[in-house]
Amino acid sequence: MDSASLRSAVDEVNAAQGTAIGEVKQQEEEEESVFYDNSNGFVVFWRHFRALMLKRLHFAKRDFKLLLFQVIIPVGFLLLSLLVNLVQGIKQPALVLDMSMYDDPVSEVPFTYGFDAAGFPPYSPTIKNAFAVSASVPDEAFGRRYAARYIPATSYIPTTEANSSVAISNALVDELTDYPLQRYIALSPSQAVTRSSLTMGGSVLMHNMSFPHAAPQALNALWNLASFQIFGPGSPIPIAKNRPMYFGEFEKDLYDSSKQVLLGIFAIIPFLFIPCNQIAYIVREKETGARHMQWLSGASTVAYWSSCFVFDLACYVVTIILSYIVFIIFDRTEFTNEYTLGPSLVLFLTYGLSSITSGYLLSFVFEKPFAAQTAVLLLNFVGGFLWPTVGEMLKDNALNVVKGLNAVFRLVPAVCFGESMYVLSGNQLALMMMPDLEHSNLYVLLKFAWNERQQKYAYTGGIGTGLIYMYCIFIGCAIALFILEFFGLKRIIALFTRFCTSSKDKEEKKEDAEEAEREVNEEAAKTVLMEEERVCHAETGPGEDKIAVQHLRKRYFGTDSAAVKDLSLGVHEGEILSLLGLNGAGKTTTVSILAGETVRTSGHAYVNHVPAGSQASRSFVGYCPQYDPVIDRLSPAEHLYLYARIRGMREKYIKAEVEMLLTEMGLQPHRSQAAISLSGGNKRRLTLAISLVGRTTSILLDEPTAGMDALARAQTCAMVKQLTHEKSVILTTHLLDEVEALSDRVAFLAGGKLQCIGTSTELKGMYSTETDFTLEIVLEEGVDLIHDENKDEVVAKVVTFMRSEITKDGTGDPEKPYFCDLRETHIRSVRLTVRGDIGKITDAFAALRSGSVEGLPPVVYASVNQATLEDILLSN
Repeated sequence: MDSASLRSAVDEVNAAQGTAIGEVKQQEEEEESVFYDNSNGFVVFWRHFRALMLKRLHFAKRDFKLLLFQVIIPVGFLLLSLLVNLVQGIKQPALVLDMSMYDDPVSEVPFTYGFDAAGFPPYSPTIKNAFAVSASVPDEAFGRRYAARYIPATSYIPTTEANSSVAISNALVDELTDYPLQRYIALSPSQAVTRSSLTMGGSVLMHNMSFPHAAPQALNALWNLASFQIFGPGSPIPIAKNRPMYFGEFEKDLYDSSKQVLLGIFAIIPFLFIPCNQIAYIVREKETGARHMQWLSGASTVAYWSSCFVFDLACYVVTIILSYIVFIIFDRTEFTNEYTLGPSLVLFLTYGLSSITSGYLLSFVFEKPFAAQTAVLLLNFVGGFLWPTVGEMLKDNALNVVKGLNAVFRLVPAVCFGESMYVLSGNQLALMMMPDLEHSNLYVLLKFAWNERQQKYAYTGGIGTGLIYMYCIFIGCAIALFILEFFGLKRIIALFTRFCTSSKDKEEKKEDAEEAEREVNEEAAKTVLMEEERVCHAETGPGEDKIAVQHLRKRYFGTDSAAVKDLSLGVHEGEILSLLGLNGAGKTTTVSILAGETVRTSGHAYVNHVPAGSQASRSFVGYCPQYDPVIDRLSPAEHLYLYARIRGMREKYIKAEVEMLLTEMGLQPHRSQAAISLSGGNKRRLTLAISLVGRTTSILLDEPTAGMDALARAQTCAMVKQLTHEKSVILTTHLLDEVEALSDRVAFLAGGKLQCIGTSTELKGMYSTETDFTLEIVLEEGVDLIHDENKDEVVAKVVTFMRSEITKDGTGDPEKPYFCDLRETHIRSVRLTVRGDIGKITDAFAALRSGSVEGLPPVVYASVNQATLEDILLSN
């Protein structure tokens, strides 16, 4: 056949192969389009939004905290404040102004009529005994339970002038610390009280200042005396009573308006709790890794935050509706009358918008949900409840300080909400206190202004200022959230780290190059170079590799060395590649870069020939991290439905996929059980099932069987092998039996570098000529290497013979010389540790078994353990 005919035949074969490959790819694409929805744009957004909303609804079914924060606390606080508002003030009974007010059986009443000036010049008898009192006045003349005590007026001589109170005053002073009965009142019933040249008609009444009703009691006793003296014994005694003043309509309205202000203050509190639950949910998803798993599965960022916002806002609207139902039932008009209904609704809704978005932004700051919940509650309580009251108290003495702090504190939605609630609840009271005012527009700005009536600075205006601030907070937080999500906080940190550590990376790369020249195992180093050349030959990796890593490097900020150094490897379709290495070797970092959890410092990582972490690659990645990224209140079935929908699986095929995975993973008995109540092993199975559901073609398994018992591990390994036969899998584990059972190839990492890569058999062969072996030699029965006299001689001959056979052609590498050392001695057996060529070791074993070694008893059994993966791991 000539060259032209040969070239033509080759071209025909290549064309046939290309046609066959194209037909296979087309068939695969057609099969994928049947099971998966490959739409773009709004259809994808709606699919993700629906899946995430169903997630929140399923979560809410089992979430008591949602019920607590959205219903029980708000409605409970409102009912409590309204019930307190229904409690009427204490109604004081009418008091009879006599001794019945006290527990004392009887009280003394000192009395006199004043000073008689007759015979005491220069005074004239201007004070007359008008009530005709004397020592003969009986006790009942003053009322019930009194003991009358007459004090003669002539006992006390005035020093300057006649006065009707002098005698009684001097008598009481003389007995200030010594008197037989309790005294509440004292009387000096006279015609006049004379002071200088002024004469006034009346009597002197004295009362005990410790008892508020003693003064009217004294007046009642005086009237009783007058009645007795006029009408005589047996006449009816007047009964004097003191009762509270009756409220008029204005006073009642004023009292109710004052209580409305108090109610408005307490109505603030329940709405301060609501943002706590909203931020706690977001932070909890971030803490468990569920948020990242949804992102990695392809969930649209816009759909995620939109679903959270719509759900939280809907719950908040339900709370508002319940609150207004309570207001209407209890006929509270401060938020429901014709002037305040519209402003109050706008205020509640605006507060909801701003508090929800500001909570989402704050969620980036916190790592623990409890810390986030506590911080938000304290911030809202101090800002929304305490500050409006404290600011009102401080404004008279520190007006400029209060103005400045208000401008800053209003960046917290709760502060704006609290101020505006004060305005609405105090509106009716202000109109009553200042009747010349008319109903003003409650949407006007709130400001400090001089109040002519009160002669001080006071708040004037409406809720406009608070609304403007809250709308600005809502828009500003939404923009900030967009920036953080689409520019990526992790990416910004990675760029900063790359900038700060660029000089260290250059020095480290030089050191790595020098170290590569000193490789001990040339055959192992050759596998690394061949893998690097194979993977880096094409821009996005070989066509058959679903996962490809090219010159990957990762350095964490503040560390002296890189966690991953110039790593290049690929995983074929249908292959399981195990990454082995000691702690800190870079296994988890490599996997987390492929999963998008960590941003690389340099190099490239591809999934399905698309950059890892990009929107196009995420739905094809199944990730089973070391932790369990499950959502506490969702069941295993709900988890799988969620991720199947996010990854684009058509609804009619989801059920079969979910049922298959639940059955294969042994989760059918727990399909409807909340994830928080699952055992550790079942949580790992659920995490593994999440990584497999949907269209995942590249599976990242980071210690998938951690926390499982031996039986569960064996079952899980069998399921992984069965379910991933058409997928590319990277497995990291410390359990070498799993590697032996699952892996098609093994890659050893040390210090962030790839040391060798190949099948386990290939790697054992590479290291079999220079790795330590364990030899066991069993001698015939009757030999006692513990008690015989010549035991040491026999053992020494075995060691000497093996050492001479291994080293007879040389001692091997100077850095790793051949040797044979005694490890253990038993009654009939000897265990040795040997380093040498495997061929020479087997020859020596053959000589021992044949009995051709002089001075040694026959050997009935001999074994040598080839290099294991553990030996290779430790040697690297």
